[in-house]
Amino acid sequence: LELARALEFGGGARAFGVPEGRAVYVTSSEEPTLTEVTIAEDGTLAKGRVLSFANEGVTGTTGANVLYFASATKAYFISQETQEIIVWDPADMTIVKTVPLDLPLLPSSTFLTYYPQPIVSDGKLLVITNESNDDDVYAPPILSVIDPDDDSIVSTTRETRCPGVGNSAVAKNGDRYFAQDSYANAVHFQQPDAPAPCMLRIRKGETQFDPDWSRTLDDDLGTGLWTGVTPGHDGQLYVQAIPEDNDAVVAA
Repeated sequence: LELARALEFGGGARAFGVPEGRAVYVTSSEEPTLTEVTIAEDGTLAKGRVLSFANEGVTGTTGANVLYFASATKAYFISQETQEIIVWDPADMTIVKTVPLDLPLLPSSTFLTYYPQPIVSDGKLLVITNESNDDDVYAPPILSVIDPDDDSIVSTTRETRCPGVGNSAVAKNGDRYFAQDSYANAVHFQQPDAPAPCMLRIRKGETQFDPDWSRTLDDDLGTGLWTGVTPGHDGQLYVQAIPEDNDAVVAA
């Protein structure tokens, strides 16, 4: 890495872009903006135009928001602050319109995050909303299905079998498996009344969680401290487990 060729941004930031494009769009933890960064053939970076979402009620763009590029001229910024789809055009860096998600949030929920990586199945964008309360206890997630052709909300359903899901990976057959992240798992370990970790899946080409499949790995792994799901070798999936009598766990 040659720092002399790098661009510096203040605060926290992430970069997203159109596949095979010559630009990325950088988020900001301090401003409600996306900054265009162009990439020359020799790898030289240059800051370009800036798009602000301030008028839409957004105060920062880094975090558990969703950035999805439907095409070179159409993208979504889905804000956890406003719970809206902000449709914008990467080609001319303008906001096209906003679409409310109309999420059926629980009265006890004080914080929400989206599963941050775009999930596309059968031509639809799947957005998963995770809610938690003041005790950091996660509620069952909400699955919103969005049609990128007309920006409509096709369906909104709450999955009641498992608490919030923060990780997913695709198996060799194309099915996507979901599991809690490590933070939600730790909350359950500290507060046994909080929902225990479990897994869900969405079949290849489908847009809803499989109603006939969910499971816990507690007995298989001999511990309730297991979390995450990530791609392994040749289409296998991995999860991480830690014995509950591990010295570091006991000390913590």
